[in-house]
Amino acid sequence: ALRSRAQTPRHSGALTPSLGTEGQHLDLMHGVLREEVQRRKDSIAAAKLLKAEGRRGPCQLARSAAKADSASPASQRRAGPESPEGDSEKESLWEEVFMKLRDDNELHRHQLPNALEMVGVPKPNQEWIDDVYAFITSFNTLGKDEFLSFVKEYEVRQRHAYAEAFTRWDIDGSGLLEPVELAALMQSFGIEPMKHVLDEVVATVDCDGHGTLDFSEFEAVMTLIQRQEGFTKRECEVFRDVFHRFDHDKSGSVDTQELAGILRWLGFHVDHQQLDEVVEEVDVDGSGSISEQEFVLCMRKVREREIQRVKAVMLENDADGSGSVSAEELGNIFEALGYEPDQVVIDDMARELGLPTEGGELDFGQLWQLLAAFRSREGFSDEDMKDISDAYTRYDTDRKGEVSTLEVGKILHWLGYVVPLEVQQEIIDKVDVDNTGCLDICELRKLIRMYNDNCLRTVRQAFVDICGSPAGAITLKEAGEVLRNEAGIDYKGKFPPVLKHDLKIEADFVGISLAGLVATCNRLWKAARQRLQANCGFDDEQVLEFRALFVSFDKDASGDIGKSELKMLIEQAFPDLAHDKKMRPKLMQVLREVDSDGSGTLDFGDFLQVMQRIRERRDQEKLTKELTAIKETGFLQNEVKEFRELFRSNCAVGEFRMPKNEVVRLLCKACDFQMKQLTEFSDIFHEVVERHTNPQDSEVPDNCDFPEFLWLMQKLLEIDFAGIKSNHRGSQG
Repeated sequence: ALRSRAQTPRHSGALTPSLGTEGQHLDLMHGVLREEVQRRKDSIAAAKLLKAEGRRGPCQLARSAAKADSASPASQRRAGPESPEGDSEKESLWEEVFMKLRDDNELHRHQLPNALEMVGVPKPNQEWIDDVYAFITSFNTLGKDEFLSFVKEYEVRQRHAYAEAFTRWDIDGSGLLEPVELAALMQSFGIEPMKHVLDEVVATVDCDGHGTLDFSEFEAVMTLIQRQEGFTKRECEVFRDVFHRFDHDKSGSVDTQELAGILRWLGFHVDHQQLDEVVEEVDVDGSGSISEQEFVLCMRKVREREIQRVKAVMLENDADGSGSVSAEELGNIFEALGYEPDQVVIDDMARELGLPTEGGELDFGQLWQLLAAFRSREGFSDEDMKDISDAYTRYDTDRKGEVSTLEVGKILHWLGYVVPLEVQQEIIDKVDVDNTGCLDICELRKLIRMYNDNCLRTVRQAFVDICGSPAGAITLKEAGEVLRNEAGIDYKGKFPPVLKHDLKIEADFVGISLAGLVATCNRLWKAARQRLQANCGFDDEQVLEFRALFVSFDKDASGDIGKSELKMLIEQAFPDLAHDKKMRPKLMQVLREVDSDGSGTLDFGDFLQVMQRIRERRDQEKLTKELTAIKETGFLQNEVKEFRELFRSNCAVGEFRMPKNEVVRLLCKACDFQMKQLTEFSDIFHEVVERHTNPQDSEVPDNCDFPEFLWLMQKLLEIDFAGIKSNHRGSQG
């Protein structure tokens, strides 16, 4: 069949690959086929022998395992090029790509590189495209059947190229390739093989376990690499899981506008320009949405760009041209890539991966492993990971491996983080994207990482605003202002200690770099969290205020106060709680929980615990109010998220209530709001706020919290106030 195909003239309907002379090509293919036939004969003979002895060989075991899970989507994706399942799935994908890219039921020639990428070809070869296209048609477009024929012929061309390359790299003529030769061979096809991916794929297809590959095994490697877009099986599973989390309506697609959030969720640092380029390359039909397969393709393109960044940074730091970098430069390399781990995190990761630290050299593959590990652990050290795990276990009382989002505030307080409830909910929206109302341990780490990132982003922006560039330096006085105003660190006395390499010292200037400022913030934040942990989540200033209050009721200076004194203390500190009949049973329960020895008295440590429990209960009431508002208004998760962003952007910094006049300003943008309607709106506003305000309050406030804002929006939409529902400007607002 091969000889017949090779000898058929081009015009008769067959394609002859350009791979040297016809005789060389035939010798190559005959050699490959002879080796394959002999290998299969040997395998069959060995299998018969093993069967007679009651044992199964490695290939039989692999086939048995594949058969056991053949019904799963994962096994369908693993199906080899010869399998009916694989063929059926491939052709379905090809048809799907055609339908997506077609124009008037035809596919234009210039779209073929994009189409091939979408069907899983990592680096389409333009020369092959031109040759195959000329064989299929002389017109500028392809119909569906022609496109399917084109992809099939391209695969034939690709397989022949694989055979030629295999022979070329099989230097000793053994018919086998070593893994080292395999990596170089793949690079010749424009594929950058990651060592951990290659190791996994080779282990999957190397049925005889010899560590070398014959041609059929090599072809299986290329097929797996192609189908998994160059990722490991686990990486593909993670990406597909994330895709389904963000596919809120279960339509099988996600909005391209959500890609930035998805990448942040995964821990990638990609700037807007790069993201726009990736979207343009993947969303070729401009639909504004991508499928699951396109999302994996998107992640491959993100990785390709990061690979180029890593190589460029390595080149800058590779002083001796060895192709590796010293472990001491890792901090600078991570910073150049947009990540900011401290040295402890780097050392922990290197130890986990068995990589060198002091005095060692790392190649590209090892550096890439470190980056993957950094994202996997969300940038935390071993100590941080243990602290978070301990806190999680403390509140995962039923040991189901998940905690309610209602418990997140308690976990954060226990870890020493003081995060306003409103900020917690913003980050929970970004983490609990599938709206389960629960977080697993990985999601909790992600939530804390996002909060830390937000804090650092504020510091970085303040630095750039002062310096004009992230590459310069600012004075220690200016840095002190950033610490106080942006980082929330009110240090005492002179500027905190800074490592020498983080300082910029010149003849008449002493300043600090951005990396030095970030490192200082991280160090001071960690120290502050340790103090907060010891003080039940309260900062030093709050503790001083509570101590003064406590001492004022400790008349005999015994260091203890009785329940009657505590009651008066609470009335003074929290009059709204003390006079709320609904809260009294809850306060009594808190006192019983804290007074574990039943003595009826509380020392200052017990008193701090009471204050902590009261704060947690208040937060829970706010959260319950918000969940009630979401349920009663019927807004979808993405709508709530958009409303929250709108609400927060119109609140003053550090405030979590929106003034009525700001709501009016929004309505003027969103609909045909006229000032003559102001009285009607004010009545609606106060009616909504009053209905959901604590009866203990003496007057209705002229502002609203987020749940009240949701109820207000629902009311305005319900009555179509000022045409808010029908006016086109509503979508723009």
